Amino acid sequence: MKKRFLFGMLLAIAALRLEAQRFDYQWPFGYGSNLPQGFGISLLDFNGDTVRTAPLAAPGIRLGNGGSFICTPDGELMLLTNNCAVYDRNFQIIEGGAALTPGNTYNSHCLNYNDYPADQSTLFLPALDNDSVTYLLHKDSELSNALQDVVTRHFYLSTIVRRPSGSFYLKEKRLLLDVNMVVNRLTATRHEDGLHWWTLVAGYNTHTFYKFRIGGPEGVEGPFVQEIGPDLLGTEVGVGQTAFSPQGDRLAMNNIAYGALLYDFDRSTGLLSNWRSFLYPNPTNETAEGLAFAPGGRFLYLTAGRDLYQMDLEDPDPSGSTVFIAKVSEPDETGWPIGMGSMYPGPDCRIYVGPGTTTFYIHAIHRPDEKGQECRFHPKALRSPTKLKFDLPNFPLFRYDGACDPTIGLGMLSAPAPEAAPALRLYPNPATEHLFFQGMQPVEALEVYDVQGKIRISEPGPVERLDIAALPPGVYSLRARCGQGWWQGRFVKM
Repeated sequence: MKKRFLFGMLLAIAALRLEAQRFDYQWPFGYGSNLPQGFGISLLDFNGDTVRTAPLAAPGIRLGNGGSFICTPDGELMLLTNNCAVYDRNFQIIEGGAALTPGNTYNSHCLNYNDYPADQSTLFLPALDNDSVTYLLHKDSELSNALQDVVTRHFYLSTIVRRPSGSFYLKEKRLLLDVNMVVNRLTATRHEDGLHWWTLVAGYNTHTFYKFRIGGPEGVEGPFVQEIGPDLLGTEVGVGQTAFSPQGDRLAMNNIAYGALLYDFDRSTGLLSNWRSFLYPNPTNETAEGLAFAPGGRFLYLTAGRDLYQMDLEDPDPSGSTVFIAKVSEPDETGWPIGMGSMYPGPDCRIYVGPGTTTFYIHAIHRPDEKGQECRFHPKALRSPTKLKFDLPNFPLFRYDGACDPTIGLGMLSAPAPEAAPALRLYPNPATEHLFFQGMQPVEALEVYDVQGKIRISEPGPVERLDIAALPPGVYSLRARCGQGWWQGRFVKM
């Protein structure tokens, strides 16, 4: 009885520690070494009453979705990596942290560009029973001449220790796996015991998963091998972002061949079950990119190049429930294109969407637990002081069950939030031939999209009456610019 009581107390302490931490309260990103020209590393900072972006340094490294980071429990940036080396907050390589993931890609990219071009190839995890230990999962990404494809061959776990003085050293780098693996993205979720993490990788052109339990005195256990689901290839099917649900009970991948590929997951045993795939409208000329669960776990968001979709996982037919949310197709002020890439839930209950290009802007979903357009997608919500290297770095969902702080506001908006968009009314709705607009400001430009996310009408404005006679009957989304704000709505063509 006494042992069970002590074990229960340990679980409770570990759970409270993780729920109270701020391991993801400062997100570093960017590339280059000229801050005045917009090149360097910036922070997306959630400490304080509002989310803000701020320039940090110009060390010359490149940090995008192939990298990862972790903060102290108090929310200050602590460690970061781009899969070339492990750096402290001051961008100094920690002891033993150089030449992190060796191979041809390291030689060609790290040594020449300080960059490792492989999305979600690294992941920091805090040791849940030791404040001085941090784990780093990292894998290579190499061109296989035999397979004529890009594959992962080596999967590592590095253990990093913080000295009492505050400095760090890489204590041990273990090779966890040496087989051909698909370049699926690294993610993790908490074990049910509150003391370990689960992570997994998939074999190349197989339906084999290799699962590992990270943490505790043993450091790592596995691989636990399981065969389930369809065979996963490499670049041919374009495995996109991978994530566990906030509750840790589902694993999802964004995939060109299968759409949203979903598995149930048991956090106690690590077993996957009940695999299924749900197609969503994905134009053949776009790629499967980002994926993120809403904090409540009901809605799944997916990006495909320039398009954003929402899928209702509580619907009996999630494919049929898929809603087109928005398209981002406008260039930035320099003429550089802006799209949509990887997505990550923030501590403020929003989901942040990377631009998928090297531009200054980050998109936001203000209310991801709301259905359809009520999720309030906000294109170009934040303008960073430095350009992103396509997307934001990779990190796991630290707070179990999607816990977040909705009182954190969004500062330094680059454009009005959807809630502040101008008042506008469409009439009649439904309509057969024409739509009219009623509002305080004129419609200066508009775009109409069908349910597939394809643009059907584009008018530079000003627009007082919209001719929809040529549209097939159906439901359409409309974006209208009025002054400095954008209005989004829907109408039915009879």
